Parts: sequence; structure tokens; C-alpha cells
Amino acid sequence: LAFVVNKFYAYANWDNKEWDFLMDCDTAIPNHPIVGGLSRDAFEPKDKYEICRVYSERNIPEVNRAWAMTIRFIHYDRILAIDEFGDVCNEGPHLLVDYVDGKVPFEPNWSVQIIRSAGRYFNVSQIRPKKKLRKRVFPKKIPDEREIYYKELNEKSNKA
Repeated sequence: LAFVVNKFYAYANWDNKEWDFLMDCDTAIPNHPIVGGLSRDAFEPKDKYEICRVYSERNIPEVNRAWAMTIRFIHYDRILAIDEFGDVCNEGPHLLVDYVDGKVPFEPNWSVQIIRSAGRYFNVSQIRPKKKLRKRVFPKKIPDEREIYYKELNEKSNKA
């Protein structure tokens, strides 16, 4: 079974295979700090995901928008049981698996792919990123451009 364990906003030049990703904002797995009695913002600063999304939409041309995803695997023969119901924090099926060397649920092999994004939807364009083709597009600190972004959206909707 394949699992997306990391999913980041990314840039991709589909012609020359240049790429970059915003590693500050992993959107793959919703974190649930409330399970441990912590506030919802315990692990991520408030509004971080929205700031990253807005930056990507304002600064990365739609044709170059992508997702950078880390994919990890669990072999079927290591599945010990399936809990069909889940629990109060995570509904849906849960897999109970034998950990590799008692440390991690995933096999040692993994894959990183850059997949074209059209909003929240994927199509078949993808890149297996090579370090030498990384082109820095995202700044180290993402500026908060939400106010400008919403003003631009409002102006567009008023013209329509």
C-alpha cells in the first residue's frame, strides 16, 4: 500500500524539470494536537497553511503550480489487522501493522514526486526531482499576503 506522508506546495517547470517546494507547510496529514490536550495551534503557527496557500496562488503561475509529495509503502504481508471503524479523532479504517525493525510502519524505500496541481486536482504530469535541477522560487520566510490577495479577489468579483 502507498501512503502520501508529506505534501507540500511546489513549483515545477515541466519543460526543463526545474522544481522547488515550500517545506514549511506540510499539508499531507491533518495534525490533531487536541488529542493530547493541546490547542489546535500547538504544532503550527496560527494561519500558516493559509499564508502558504495564498503565497503560492499569488506568486506561482498556474501552469507551474504543483504538489511535492513523499510516498511511503507498507507491504500487505505486514498488515496484522484492520479496524474498520476508527476512533473519535480519526474515523474510517485503521491498519494495525508490524513495524519494520520495531521502529517505523513503512518500508525503507520511498519515492518523492512533483505532481502538477490545478487547484486541488491532479493530472498526469509529474517529475522525479533531481537535486541539481532545484531552482529556489520560494523565499525562506513566506510573507503574509492575505490582505492583498483578498483585496484582489474582491476587485475581480466586482468587475464580473
